[in-house]
Amino acid sequence: MRCSLQSRAAGLPLGATAGWYPTILAFELPGPWTPRLVGSRACWPQLDAALQRVEREAKGLRLLALEPRSEASVPNVGAAAAGSGQRAAQGAASGMAAAHGEAVVEGVGDGPVRVLRFVADPPPVAAYAATEFVVPRAELPALLEALAFGQAEPFGQVPRDAGTRDLMVCTHGGRDACCGKMGYPLFAAIRAAAPQGTRAWRCSHLGGHRFAPTLLDLPSGRVFGRLDEAGDAALLLGPPQQLAAQSVRTYRGRSLLPEALQLAERELWTRHGAAFEGARLSWRSHPTAEGGQAGPWAVELRAQLAGGGEVVAAGIAARSPVPVGGVAASCGR
Repeated sequence: MRCSLQSRAAGLPLGATAGWYPTILAFELPGPWTPRLVGSRACWPQLDAALQRVEREAKGLRLLALEPRSEASVPNVGAAAAGSGQRAAQGAASGMAAAHGEAVVEGVGDGPVRVLRFVADPPPVAAYAATEFVVPRAELPALLEALAFGQAEPFGQVPRDAGTRDLMVCTHGGRDACCGKMGYPLFAAIRAAAPQGTRAWRCSHLGGHRFAPTLLDLPSGRVFGRLDEAGDAALLLGPPQQLAAQSVRTYRGRSLLPEALQLAERELWTRHGAAFEGARLSWRSHPTAEGGQAGPWAVELRAQLAGGGEVVAAGIAARSPVPVGGVAASCGR
């Protein structure tokens, strides 16, 4: 039995499993993808080196590969094709794409590469700040490092329409078969119904494949799991109050918040529905008297509502929401 079916049967809770990422970098890269992206079919040595450095040294950052949305933005294929085992692992999503009439890129080209950056500003924060870049394939490694480390001025920025929404569905069969098999139908359903200004993407591992199919909603940073491709696609694209009402069933948390605060945010979203959209979030925490620095910790999440007023949720966390010494991203459980 697949891990996602086992977790569903066991009733494993989804709450507070989204992972915490102050920064998300997503870039177009044709599949199939290796489990950690390095050495994927469309990679080349310079890109592999950049991916390894970013993963190793960039704190609080999540890297995501995106299947290009059109042939116009497909980068060159600069490495030998992956082995048959890797192709088989990724094959579920690619096979479904072909069955649905979607081109599966196998050739080469010199088209531009799109990169999306999402940064959570210091609290109070309502959503990630989003910027987009389009660069020639050869410049992708340098841009990823510039964005990850700030050691060079980013280049290639292009306009991004206000209100753009990016829905990223994990179809990373090379990481977990559940995502490859269950993610594509959800992606296809969302893509077919997405309104103007909403883009559906196939993406690499989001964490928590036992909750497949999983989805990341940007720039809000909301992460969902155990989604049904028909009913939940309509729910995700529908009125915010309907989505909030169903959040306990599918909602994993907000990736711009420490995991210790994600349950508190879900409580406020469920309680206030559409009025919670656009709320500016801030938080504070302190060790309880009996536990000291080792925990437990008292946590409090405050939300300044866009329509005025403030709402608060408080609770107890096993440890400090923010690791001592600074931000360290959590991969999502």
